[in-house]
Amino acid sequence: MRIILLDDEPMLLELYQDLIHKACKTVTMLPFKNADEALRELLHAPPDMFITDINHVGLNGREMLQLLARRKVSFPILVTTGNLTENEVRKYGGTELNLLFLSKPFKVEDFNRLFETVLKIPHDPATADQSKTIKNQTKTPNPRGKLLIVDDEDHIRMAMRMVFGKEYDFFEAEDGPTAIELVNQHDIDVVVSNIRKVGMSGLELLEQLKISKPDTEVILCTGHETNDTLRKALQLGASDYLNKPFELSTMRDAISKAMRKNAVAREKTAALRKYKCD
Repeated sequence: MRIILLDDEPMLLELYQDLIHKACKTVTMLPFKNADEALRELLHAPPDMFITDINHVGLNGREMLQLLARRKVSFPILVTTGNLTENEVRKYGGTELNLLFLSKPFKVEDFNRLFETVLKIPHDPATADQSKTIKNQTKTPNPRGKLLIVDDEDHIRMAMRMVFGKEYDFFEAEDGPTAIELVNQHDIDVVVSNIRKVGMSGLELLEQLKISKPDTEVILCTGHETNDTLRKALQLGASDYLNKPFELSTMRDAISKAMRKNAVAREKTAALRKYKCD
């Protein structure tokens, strides 16, 4: 069984591979970040399933669907997008394609259900995501720490929630003011924030948090690194500084390191308070 994956976000490609592997360990997955390369493979050796975003590097998703429709390919195509409606996607694919649709951000169980149904994989309840989102929080038993993701892109927060929602008490915000409110309300351990956001930048958020919550570690992410922003982030006390696109393993290591650093800082703060009381 072969599945071709196309998305220019490495984090989402890793997420798809992780979800598919959990559902069926015998699947061969071919991930692509470039649409032209993916198309060559699709036409050379048609897969059992094709999973794609609409917006990606190279040939855009609309053009690809139209081309595949003209070729009258028979394999199922799962389109994931936050920019178009299902009707708009089907308009590009016409009636010739076996199209499925997921709107971003989507739930893990919805992805699993579609995937298992299309490829006739027996449903395993153990693969379903058991975490529940209440307002902007996903709580887990015996959490190792409180993690807040700040990004104005829904699919980034969705992917981070899917990956880290079971490892930490997970919170999310789409802007700086909401992030500050959550940090103050829930005593967040680690914040991961995009630098460029509407309203308040990641640097401004970092500066305010280091004044009000100095023990909270902040990891900044950007797709537009400059020496000035890097220098300013380090001067303000950022725990780490990651360039987009980043691998999930890189983010996981950065969060784990920041959690350990936060734990040490909290121990020192608690010891200092105890010493002053004595």
